[in-house]
Amino acid sequence: MTISKELADKIQQAQALLSHAISSNDIVDYLEYVTDRVIKQKTSVRPHFQEKATATVEVKPFSARTRKTVINKDKCCRYKDPSTGKQCGGRWFLQIDHKQSRWANGQSTIENAQLFCAQHNKMKYRQEAGLKYLSQ
Repeated sequence: MTISKELADKIQQAQALLSHAISSNDIVDYLEYVTDRVIKQKTSVRPHFQEKATATVEVKPFSARTRKTVINKDKCCRYKDPSTGKQCGGRWFLQIDHKQSRWANGQSTIENAQLFCAQHNKMKYRQEAGLKYLSQ
């Protein structure tokens, strides 16, 4: 099969966005995953959910729209090494991070969102929570 450079770029971007679900960079794994998801989405019946009214005020997770906006804006991990100032720039296992954490009353807004790879998101949390890394 021959594909255009534009399509190959789109496939690579989609693979990076799905890196949480597909850990390999294999095109066959990607095609199987996407095909299964489309079939499931188009053939399953979705239940109707009723929203519950709550008396407590919670910080809600990021909306799908906010997530998409941040991914399209940042495109890669925005973590900067404090000693060198170098940005990570990773494109795999990306996560939306609260600049001001939820547990510190950070809101789930675009202004409070940044894109981090899983490793740097976990590192940031550990630093904020005062956890030490265990040597292996």
